[in-house]
Amino acid sequence: MHIGAIVYKKFDLNGRSSNRLMVLLERLERFNESNNFKTLLDEVLETARDVMDTESSSLMLLDRKTGELVLKNPTEEDDATPEKRVPKFEGYCGWSVEHEIPLLVNEVDITGNLYRAELYENYHLKNLICAPLFSRKNKIIGVIQVANRLGDEGFETDDLPIFQELARHAARAIESTISKGTQDSLLEEKRLMVSELHHRMKNNLDMISDMVEMEETKLDDSTSKEVLKKIQSRVKSINIVYDLLSGKEDKSEVDLGPYVKELVDTISMGLSTPVRDISIEVNIDEIRLHPDRTLAFGLILNELLVNSYKHAFKYKSEGSILIDISSRGGTITMHYKDNGIGMPVDFDEEEYASQGFKLIFSLTEKLYGDFSFNKKTGYKGLECTLEFPDFDYIHTS
Repeated sequence: MHIGAIVYKKFDLNGRSSNRLMVLLERLERFNESNNFKTLLDEVLETARDVMDTESSSLMLLDRKTGELVLKNPTEEDDATPEKRVPKFEGYCGWSVEHEIPLLVNEVDITGNLYRAELYENYHLKNLICAPLFSRKNKIIGVIQVANRLGDEGFETDDLPIFQELARHAARAIESTISKGTQDSLLEEKRLMVSELHHRMKNNLDMISDMVEMEETKLDDSTSKEVLKKIQSRVKSINIVYDLLSGKEDKSEVDLGPYVKELVDTISMGLSTPVRDISIEVNIDEIRLHPDRTLAFGLILNELLVNSYKHAFKYKSEGSILIDISSRGGTITMHYKDNGIGMPVDFDEEEYASQGFKLIFSLTEKLYGDFSFNKKTGYKGLECTLEFPDFDYIHTS
């Protein structure tokens, strides 16, 4: 039995060993190119066989809870084979892990206490090298082994530093892949949780909207019915956001174009009457907002549309609404205009804010924006402007 030291200050190798080292260096790049754990294991084990010129190779990962070594994708067995475990510090690989050094055996004693028959069933083991896999924090995460050198020759002492170098790079690649896999699993779990949350929120909002509608049908008082209709409209404007998010992979932002279109269509269908023809024109740049900011923006637009439908065209058989939304230089601007009856002659913004437009001003503050009425002499109708910062533009500029 030959035991090699853990650290080699330099490679002092014979000709054949130097060739093996060159093969190893050529193959190491493939470790970094492997994009999943199984592919990486296949690449590591194939490289181990090719570099060390052996019949077989195997790799075990350490189960930190039990101390057992778990066989991973051995080349002699099919992937469907039940998981095999080696008790703590048993077998050749267990010895290597316990002593934290590589192990070279040229004459395997199948009657010795280090031989694990269950690992080599139907396989004649003649010689082997195994080496621990160390993490970046110098913790053992597993062990790699090659067995049965091709030809009549056994392993040489010069093989140890080469195999250790292979084990070092394999350990780094495995650690990175496992870490990435764990992160991907956590991200997928979070994505599913967020998706489920959005789905439940959408269902709850649908239920609230239906309940409000049921209560509204029971009322005879027009003022109370009007209040419930406004509440239902606001709930629907919120629900559209969750509806759009539920079908998206990326739930961190909402495309404002489809959202505004669906919001306009929903309000139009809910408030249109056969005796009044109202046309709505929407011009919008390609803009994406965080869901929270989309909700605030949508509620503002909802209030403006409901106000126009309810009050602007009382004495008209037809009307038009123009919505222009643009993003320029880090600022998102919405110009809203209808050709209805307009504001009262004695209109006062502060007084009006305490009534129907109070919610708009409150939501504008949440957007860190400004809302203003455009008072043009001789213009009939409501015209106003909402401006707020486009944080995504600012952060990427």
